[in-house]
Amino acid sequence: MEGLVKKILLSVLGINGFLFSKYSEAEVSSDSEQAAIQEMNQALQSAATPIVDKVMDELRGANVRADSKEPEKFQSPAKLELVKVEFDTSRLLEAMGKWGRIKVTLSANTRDKAINWVDNCHIKIYLGYNGCRSDGKMLLFKAECTCITLPTNVEQSIIFFTPGDVRKRYNLSRVPDYCALRFAIDGVSQLIVIVNKNGKDTHRSDSNKQHETVKKRSQIDDRTIRNVDQLPVYADIRIDVHPTLRTEIDA
Repeated sequence: MEGLVKKILLSVLGINGFLFSKYSEAEVSSDSEQAAIQEMNQALQSAATPIVDKVMDELRGANVRADSKEPEKFQSPAKLELVKVEFDTSRLLEAMGKWGRIKVTLSANTRDKAINWVDNCHIKIYLGYNGCRSDGKMLLFKAECTCITLPTNVEQSIIFFTPGDVRKRYNLSRVPDYCALRFAIDGVSQLIVIVNKNGKDTHRSDSNKQHETVKKRSQIDDRTIRNVDQLPVYADIRIDVHPTLRTEIDA
């Protein structure tokens, strides 16, 4: 995308070589004239480069939606920050038969004190476990939800659940070998957050690249872990306080 924009800008400025394409070696009468033309071309290139760079910087500063190839480069009025992830690691047989809880505590932060609420907060979680598959691939569970609105600078907990029979089959009464989160506000995505064994952000600068590598080496399951609004009646789970989620009907 950036390369295409640069080509268009250079073409508009007339420095993509078109101005001099009509000059061939046969039409140039002497070496001195050829050198003069090359010198003029280089001068135009040097003069226009700052203009192109400035325009590109302005384009990067625009607030674009999540369908951008690199959405994390663009600005958003607020940001979702991870506080902690808590995993259900109970090994009791009775507990293993119940739905396991993954609690994601986060905060919607903004420097603008006039903003008290942030809408359309999207949370996507990846939980990876080794040793579950015969082919050696990591079993990577994926789930996501969208909160209609979140108060700013207040910790909120988003809770996901893993079915008890799935926990039994794969022995998921342990901290996952891999955990990652992708946050987005009103369609503008942030960098992937990779979580350590203690449920904290590792603050990796190459988190997006690392996450793509993990996904390529894993088998992804995106139909198992449930949100609060997706729990069946027999799950027997009661949540007293939870942000209102946007269901598929609302979308």
